[in-house]
Amino acid sequence: MPVEPARTADGGWLHIPVELPGRILQVRVWRVTVGRTFLYLLDTNDPVNGPVDRGIAGKNLRDRHDGKDRRRGQWQVRRQTGHRSFTCLAG
Repeated sequence: MPVEPARTADGGWLHIPVELPGRILQVRVWRVTVGRTFLYLLDTNDPVNGPVDRGIAGKNLRDRHDGKDRRRGQWQVRRQTGHRSFTCLAG
C-alpha cells in the first residue's frame, strides 16, 4: 500500500493546527491508497511539536496508563482535525 504525505492545493504537506491549552499542536496528514480508496492518517510525531505532544496520536485513547492530559489532547486532535482535513483536501 502506497503511503505518502497528504498535499495541499499548492503542493505542501498538509498540516492541521490544533489548539491545546497553552500551545498549538501541528498534526501531519498522511494518505494511504487502499485499492481505489484513500485512507487518511493523523500524525503528531512532528519535530515542531514538543516531546510529550509527539506521542498523542500514537497511543490508544482508552489506554488507562496515560494521564488525563494525553487523553484530552487525543480528543482535541480527533475533534479538530477531521473537518479541517477534509476542507483542506477538497480545496
